[in-house]
Amino acid sequence: MVGPEKKIARCEQKAGCVEVYGSFAVEGPERVRLLFTRPGKLKEYNEKRMVLETPEGEIEEWSAEETVRREPASLEEMFEGALSGDRRITVRVVLFLLFLAVALATGALDEIDLTGMDDDVELTE
Repeated sequence: MVGPEKKIARCEQKAGCVEVYGSFAVEGPERVRLLFTRPGKLKEYNEKRMVLETPEGEIEEWSAEETVRREPASLEEMFEGALSGDRRITVRVVLFLLFLAVALATGALDEIDLTGMDDDVELTE
């Protein structure tokens, strides 16, 4: 099964990694999102592929259609990915919601005390 067609809109070099931004054909070119990140130095890119030099000095080529994905960093990204039609993330969102519902129903979250979470933490040796 092939996923939705992706196109690379831009690549950015940040802190030793290349961030590849693009869009899904079904959403249109105006909705650009982070497709994936790879460690290395950007060499070139176009709308279908990007080339980078890895930290080890090897040359790697990645296409927009590669299944390499960055793990969602926040719930907002996870839900956004689920709504965009990404089946892998959709399954994760459903499992997270199921886990949360079971935890709430069984009272497992009742014992968690979040008071004082905003207090400064002092580290001592």
